[in-house]
Amino acid sequence: MLAALAAACVAGCKGPEPRSYEYFLEDKIARDGVLARCDADPAAARTDIECANALRAALTIQLQEERARREALERESAERIEALRRQYEAERQAREAAAAAAAQAAERALYPEEFFETVPLDGENVGDAEPSDDGQPVGADGDLTDDGHLVERAVDASDTERASPF
Repeated sequence: MLAALAAACVAGCKGPEPRSYEYFLEDKIARDGVLARCDADPAAARTDIECANALRAALTIQLQEERARREALERESAERIEALRRQYEAERQAREAAAAAAAQAAERALYPEEFFETVPLDGENVGDAEPSDDGQPVGADGDLTDDGHLVERAVDASDTERASPF
């Protein structure tokens, strides 16, 4: 009986079980307390299971935070790259539009304005064309009949001032 009492006393005197790694992952205050105690006594910390579990949990959390920070920086970087790409594309389109406008202005400067008369395209309303001397609209190379069909006419020398050089 004395042996059983001694075994119970030894089991009871051992103290509580060391807290686990999972426990320290969840409880920041306990983790920080154990790490402070382990930092105060590094020699005892080498053999203390709680110190090892708290340190492992702290390193795991630090790694998770670093991964989250890196992912956020990568997202931010990708967003910045995309914004720069959109800005570059808009600037490129503006340069192309300016170059096209400059080329058109240079072309218009080469010829008098009457060479650039508006000619209705297929499917456009011919009523928008300039009227002829008799008040009927005239296409580029013809007249309209009473029912609105375009009748081609031959271009003579008097029409040369209206003909487009292109």
